[in-house]
Amino acid sequence: MALTAAPTDGWGVSDEGEYRDDKREGQGISTFADGSIYRGEYKNDKAAGNGTFTFASGNEYVGEFRDDVKHGVGTFTFASGARYQGQWECDVRCGKGTYVWPDGDMYEGEYANDKMHGHGVYTFGDGQNQKVGQFREGKYVGSISP
Repeated sequence: MALTAAPTDGWGVSDEGEYRDDKREGQGISTFADGSIYRGEYKNDKAAGNGTFTFASGNEYVGEFRDDVKHGVGTFTFASGARYQGQWECDVRCGKGTYVWPDGDMYEGEYANDKMHGHGVYTFGDGQNQKVGQFREGKYVGSISP
């Protein structure tokens, strides 16, 4: 593998890093036309493995990628200060994770299709009040009966 810099492609991407057979392979940096930047691992010309994607908006994802999407474990920090840390599947929150809002509210539990879904605990920013139980498509539906 050779460390090289590629010219900007038709998508407005400028790449530098390791290449094999004219494909990104290994460590690299891609800068997009909108100012977003990906730094991390590539496999067969796609983000794969560990990396950091900094969006032009100020949002940032640090974690695992597969086939150019968030997949595995990672942390997404929003420019607003909100943060999700947990599992991702095909670019959506799925599995166990924790979301913290800027006001201090926090949800820790299961996700499906990018929403709170399954067993979880929602703690309000005051630290005094909680909702413990089942969530469906982002909404609390009740506590669990023994």
